[in-house]
Amino acid sequence: MNDLDHIANGSYNSNTCDLWEEIQSSDLFWNRYTMRIALRMGAIFAANQNDSDRAFKYNNVASILESDLIQSHWDTNLNSLIEDQNRKLDSSVINALIVGYNDYSMNTFLTTNDSKVAQTVSAYNTMFCKEYPLNTTDNNNNIPGIL
Repeated sequence: MNDLDHIANGSYNSNTCDLWEEIQSSDLFWNRYTMRIALRMGAIFAANQNDSDRAFKYNNVASILESDLIQSHWDTNLNSLIEDQNRKLDSSVINALIVGYNDYSMNTFLTTNDSKVAQTVSAYNTMFCKEYPLNTTDNNNNIPGIL
């Protein structure tokens, strides 16, 4: 509750480091995406504890984060979600989509069947095919693969 209150009271805008502790920003995809799912889960818990004020606040801030995530982290040139303007294609985005997905919280934001998620996976596949020749051709069958 204390941690969620801290986030809901505005700390989500604080400067912090990325998942790998290599860059700093106040707007990192992994951080914001995982904060929003924690707030959604916290809202469910608060509602179950009859704490409607906290449930409302947590859901409200989660909605703000969702809006910001699409506005700040969708790169139309890459057709991909990005970690930050200073580090666009980073595996922390894929990690966030996995860690931050939660069926039981009635998650409907950037789920596995969302077109932005599919386009992001496609952008990473393209990047890895260019980066590693092994992904371009499987010499036994002449079929490219993604490793």
